[in-house]
Amino acid sequence: MWKLLDRQMVFNYIKAYLVCLVSLMGLFIVVDLFMNLDDFIQAHNGFGSVMEHIGLYYSQKSLQVFDRLCESIVLLSAMFTVAWMQRNNELLPLLSAGVSARRVVRPVLISACLVMGLCVFNQEFVLPNVDNYLVENQSCVIVGVQATAARMSQETVAAQAMLTRFSQWQGRGPESVAADTTYANGEFLQWLADRTITPYMRTRASAKRKNSPFYGPEHFTYQPESKSYRCSAGEQLNYVGLNVRNRAQAYIGSTKCCGACCQKTKCTSGRYKYLAIHMDELARQRARELANTPEFAYAQRQRKKVEALFAELKNQIGLRRVRLRRLKFVQEQFFLAAAAQNIKRLVRFLSPPTNPVLSVPA
Repeated sequence: MWKLLDRQMVFNYIKAYLVCLVSLMGLFIVVDLFMNLDDFIQAHNGFGSVMEHIGLYYSQKSLQVFDRLCESIVLLSAMFTVAWMQRNNELLPLLSAGVSARRVVRPVLISACLVMGLCVFNQEFVLPNVDNYLVENQSCVIVGVQATAARMSQETVAAQAMLTRFSQWQGRGPESVAADTTYANGEFLQWLADRTITPYMRTRASAKRKNSPFYGPEHFTYQPESKSYRCSAGEQLNYVGLNVRNRAQAYIGSTKCCGACCQKTKCTSGRYKYLAIHMDELARQRARELANTPEFAYAQRQRKKVEALFAELKNQIGLRRVRLRRLKFVQEQFFLAAAAQNIKRLVRFLSPPTNPVLSVPA
């Protein structure tokens, strides 16, 4: 039987959970909106159409935001529930009456576990699943299929899994891979470089760096002998440490050199220049250099064949929406659909070409 203490703790936890849910999701959406506001304005004319697009976009993205924040919200809610009890002097009388701390916290932990069920339900039954194809460009044959949740971070994971299976199947890896900007993160580019696979994909700079009026990493030259960077004015930026969260190496200049530099107004607004270089910057730089080659343009034209396969999957096969839930069942659906698409191409390869016979008048 639930006692009065249990009901009170559960009510406090639900209240804290709703507050944290609205606060964190609202903050995430506001920050994301300000970062992408220029794109919304450029895509539409008129205040009404812009607001309609923003509302439609974030109403669909809210489930993905909740999926990313659900664990943090559950933890913060539990912490706030106990902290509010302590602040209102409710915890000390319970402990003085002989109620153990474990007994007081038990309803909060049970509520947190039940709320985590919402996260699992959202991931398994609400969030859409995405179909990923690995296609051989010359024959347009699907050689890899992977179903993932609708998260951008899962696309590179799916690509690595498909490429690994293809290498084990063929005994060798592909010579090159063409993909869109979503896949061009430093970790995946380095993963391809370790396997001597040429990446034909355009890297994407962060929104902060793209909109910054100051010099970016392209204006600095790396010096391997001193493990430092040198700016266009000839000053040296020394290595100071590693930012594990952003996977970036930090380099800074000195206040003395940067303060007297004639290019300081174009370089930084602080007392000295702070330069963050991704751990896999060499792989990113190699991808940027390949983007200016004719081979890159040809590979990107060939890559459009995969879009035709997705169009065929939706329009001709009719798989606009999956008929099963759970990722393992969706994976089977995608495998069967890919097999049907490959059989169509197999029939085309095996059937002899038919040349029309023209009758010659006598």
